[in-house]
Amino acid sequence: MTRLTAIIYFLLGCIFTAVLFFLLSEKDKTLINAISLIGFFFTIYGLVLGYLQISSVRQIAVNTQSAVETSTLRTQQVLTVADLSKSKGLTEEIQYYLMNNDLSAALIRMKDLKEGLIENRYISQLAKGTNQQKYRNTISNAGIAINSLNEELHTTPGTLDKMNLIKDLNKTKEVLSELEHELKYKL
Repeated sequence: MTRLTAIIYFLLGCIFTAVLFFLLSEKDKTLINAISLIGFFFTIYGLVLGYLQISSVRQIAVNTQSAVETSTLRTQQVLTVADLSKSKGLTEEIQYYLMNNDLSAALIRMKDLKEGLIENRYISQLAKGTNQQKYRNTISNAGIAINSLNEELHTTPGTLDKMNLIKDLNKTKEVLSELEHELKYKL
């Protein structure tokens, strides 16, 4: 409620109270009755003003809650896009390590990638995309790649097919790009 509206209601109430006082019979036009009418007016005015302010505060609270929910959703979407971008960056980093025969670093980053892929499955905005078979295959391929890198490093050197691993990483990057674009343009 604006200040001008409150002033208008106040003035109308004062006029109504004055008219009501002047409509009283001459014997009822006493100071006590005038004070009673004024007190009654201020009581009613205070109650109405209080109610209107409470209604205004309630509406502000509802609007604020809505804005907070919208902002929270938007922030979650931005963070999710950032997580997907990070995972895409990990695929490129792993490919770099593979090309430079730094298998220990590739193994560490592959574990990080698999963990990120698994975390993405539990993000509500990605539920549709991460429940698809090709996404589950991506997680499985990451596990297989981790096992292959472990075998190459610890048991049977010379058996790692780097080109196949790089192809799988490219597929992973494509899947992540699809999810990222779906989420970006759904915003």
